[in-house]
Amino acid sequence: MHSILWRLNAPFFFGVIVLGILTGINVISTYFVDYRVDTSIQNIHVNKFINNSRFHWEEAELSFDLKGDFSEVFNWNVNYIYIYVELDYESPMRNAIIIWDKIIPRFYYKPLKIEYKSEKGKYTLKNKGYNLRGKNVLAKIKLEIEPIAGFIFKIEGSHSNITFPTNYSY
Repeated sequence: MHSILWRLNAPFFFGVIVLGILTGINVISTYFVDYRVDTSIQNIHVNKFINNSRFHWEEAELSFDLKGDFSEVFNWNVNYIYIYVELDYESPMRNAIIIWDKIIPRFYYKPLKIEYKSEKGKYTLKNKGYNLRGKNVLAKIKLEIEPIAGFIFKIEGSHSNITFPTNYSY
């Protein structure tokens, strides 16, 4: 007859095939989910704007008000949500710099609504060159939905404009 390894091989690979099919169904089912978020970024202030002559760049520290309702985003296949604030501006070339981010894991409190007042950016904006003075900058809230199985979904939330000061604050 068959050896013990031969007898264990059939149920093992049957289980692997069933898990693969269920994972595929899970991935396909997430394409029909509507990921809508209600976000807003307001009151963006430049707290510090300096000329770093040693490294030949400009540095800026910003603060902002952030609101978001992410309770509709979580479903059976979401592992975590990566939320970040990105500044988009043009110097000699297009720049996109992340100044704040947060990871919200799967087992977070519900309902998932965040509200930050005068939140300081985690990261300093550093612009190579001296061309940010008086520039118009677009601040965007972006999300990346990281699934348990499947592809990453990228969503863009609201945005707001900010104009940098014409003088440095030393």
